[in-house]
Amino acid sequence: MLPGQTIRNVCPTKSVAIHGPRFAYALVPQEFYEELRYCYANTAGSGSAYDRAAAFGIMEYLNSRLSNSRLVALIQARHELLRVAAFIDDPIGAEASYFCFVRTPVDPQHLIVMDQRFFDVDCFPGLIRMNLLLPKQTLVPFIRLAAIVRDTDEEWLQSNLVRVGIVPLGS
Repeated sequence: MLPGQTIRNVCPTKSVAIHGPRFAYALVPQEFYEELRYCYANTAGSGSAYDRAAAFGIMEYLNSRLSNSRLVALIQARHELLRVAAFIDDPIGAEASYFCFVRTPVDPQHLIVMDQRFFDVDCFPGLIRMNLLLPKQTLVPFIRLAAIVRDTDEEWLQSNLVRVGIVPLGS
């Protein structure tokens, strides 16, 4: 991207997967600054004191040596487990987010999912959006269904679920 021709909105709260406080900032070429400042001020309004305080804490965390490396490692481990177990087929690749668009062995009619219609595209037939940070209580039922469809070895499945921070299925 050419910095002098690119307007970019950044939402750091998504980088740390926090629900609650929300803030964002815009990287704007100098020539558009005043026009967009006025537009943002009139459409977004002011944030709360809580959001402002949270913003400073979140940015301090993201700018630290640790940053969100543990969160990224969890996302990568879950993606790898789901892919290696053939619970997802990810033809695009999860490169920049905790969401990816995949095919699953479970018929999407049996899942609550978002497909390409929710994103106004039609170039990825059969793909659904997968949140790699789903809470355990939501992810485990999907894994159970996929394991049944794929006839997955139970011992392999249990050991790998523990490795990626998901309690054994029997728990």
